[in-house]
Amino acid sequence: MKCIFCLCLLLLSGAAFADVTYDTIPYWHVSYGSKVIIRGNINSPAPAGYELSVKPDAVKDLIVSFIYDSGQPASSSLIVKEKNDVLRTIEQDPVMGAYFRIPVRELIGTHQSNVRYELDFYYTDDRGQQNRKLATIIFIFK
Repeated sequence: MKCIFCLCLLLLSGAAFADVTYDTIPYWHVSYGSKVIIRGNINSPAPAGYELSVKPDAVKDLIVSFIYDSGQPASSSLIVKEKNDVLRTIEQDPVMGAYFRIPVRELIGTHQSNVRYELDFYYTDDRGQQNRKLATIIFIFK
């Protein structure tokens, strides 16, 4: 009888915890070259503009990664905008998850000096993030 009672108690306790969702705080990193220039999470305030001085002949790609502690979303995308114009929509990498490589040289003109480009980055996924602004990066070519 004790074994049946313990078994029932074990099954009931397992059923009680079956709908538990993990408490995670999604976060992101924006890297330029090998340096992380912006870090944030869903509790961070709206991002301020980050100025990045760049030489026209030394433009590197940006890397944006959005991380959940409890596994990656099945689908996600990153939208790159200049003012209100969408420059590019990048879908997630099927192997890496929410990891995006942004080819800066393809998006903006790098042949002029003393020019500023202000790019906004918005993230969306199937786990509840909708057009979350991750960063504003201001490229200044010298």
